[in-house]
Amino acid sequence: MDIVTVLWMFAALIVLVVVYYFINRKGIQADEMKEKRLQERFNQSMNMPQPPVTRKSSPQVLQAYERLMILIDRISVQKLVQRVQPISTDKKDYADFLMKHVEQEFDFNTSQELYVSKEAWSVITAAKNAVIQDILKTTLHTEGDNAYDLQRNLLTNNSSQALISLVKSQLKDDVSNLV
Repeated sequence: MDIVTVLWMFAALIVLVVVYYFINRKGIQADEMKEKRLQERFNQSMNMPQPPVTRKSSPQVLQAYERLMILIDRISVQKLVQRVQPISTDKKDYADFLMKHVEQEFDFNTSQELYVSKEAWSVITAAKNAVIQDILKTTLHTEGDNAYDLQRNLLTNNSSQALISLVKSQLKDDVSNLV
């Protein structure tokens, strides 16, 4: 190859590089403009007031309220005493057995706290504690050591029933607000 051909090839290569640079530069500028417009839209959307988030009922939320309604029904003293029979004639053993049932029912449903309102969960916890207190008070005030006497007294002396009714109405109100 002679020197003239090499110079023409070198000149052609320089022309190709310059043309490529100008073509590519327009693409880079277009990309920069798109990015700038997207950034402006994003900034505008961040400055605009966001609509309030409304909590819609989902199947999980409704199922959680349903399960908690069942929990409250199952731990009410009257239903609990009818369902759980004494394991011995000792009233302390029976009281412990009832309280363990209440705790187990509650523990089984603790995951539902994720789906219900804070108010609903706090009244459910208060109801559980009231039922346990009701069992303890009745156990202390029942004369004798007979579990069947304790069972009979629990059925007649039910101070936690008002709180159970309050929890049920709270859960119903929450569900009606969701639907």
